[in-house]
Amino acid sequence: MAAILADFPDGLDAAELARQAAERFPELLTTPGRRHSPIGQTPMAALTRSVHSEAKRSKRFIQEDSVSPVRITLISEERPWTDDELMASVRAYMQMREKALAGQPFVKAEVYRVLGHTWNRSPSAFERRMQNISAVLHMSGKAWIKGLVPASNVGAVVAQRLEGMIAEVEQREPEQLDYRGAARRPPKNLPGGSKHPSSTSVVVKRYARDPDVRAWVLKEANGVCDCCGLPAPFHDIHGPFLEVHHVRRLADRGSDTITNAVALCPNCHRRLHHGLDSPALVDGLYASVPRLRRESVDQ
Repeated sequence: MAAILADFPDGLDAAELARQAAERFPELLTTPGRRHSPIGQTPMAALTRSVHSEAKRSKRFIQEDSVSPVRITLISEERPWTDDELMASVRAYMQMREKALAGQPFVKAEVYRVLGHTWNRSPSAFERRMQNISAVLHMSGKAWIKGLVPASNVGAVVAQRLEGMIAEVEQREPEQLDYRGAARRPPKNLPGGSKHPSSTSVVVKRYARDPDVRAWVLKEANGVCDCCGLPAPFHDIHGPFLEVHHVRRLADRGSDTITNAVALCPNCHRRLHHGLDSPALVDGLYASVPRLRRESVDQ
């Protein structure tokens, strides 16, 4: 059946596809097994049912429920991704991400479905592409969407290409991404290292922060991490060592206010920036620290 369906054009619903298939291959209506269709079901109805089942089963077809319960579209996952497809993925991701940061509901599966229908690819292909976008945001030290774990195999060229598109959506200049993840892969041979490491100059963007906000948040924490609930791991000359973290990151246009800042131990701070469970930890902070308020870019 899959081979037969592949001979027909895209966008036909199952009933029309079955009709054309029956005209071209009359034997489909008398194939053993179709004679024993449910009582009251005609051979054509049985063929339509079979066509619909095959369309749902085969990875070469997708089902478009919102258009028609039986509409199917032939797709191909082998062709290269165009800039338009990637930009559509980035725009959709960033829209979902903004809703996630603001605590607004959205359905990822529906976004994948619409993209798949628009660009003639499977929803799962767009889900994988979204994980690539998560990886790029992770490299940039920015929040990514819960459930879209950053992919571990994004190449430098693809990553920088996606970063350029993210920058266009955010109306900023693209950044040079941090590929420290690749640097952690163990070498095949014993590394020689360098006795005299070279130095390089980098330009770092830093945000001006209100020292009163920092002081207030640290005083309110009273030496206890707002994330794990454990005492600060050590003391420095100022007392218990905790670090102030902005729950909606400043790089994500978060505010420098007490309703967006918490005090964290160094371990939790790094975990919130780099851990795969970072989105879940953020949800936990909003639930456990009463003063925190989710922010949107419109505020």
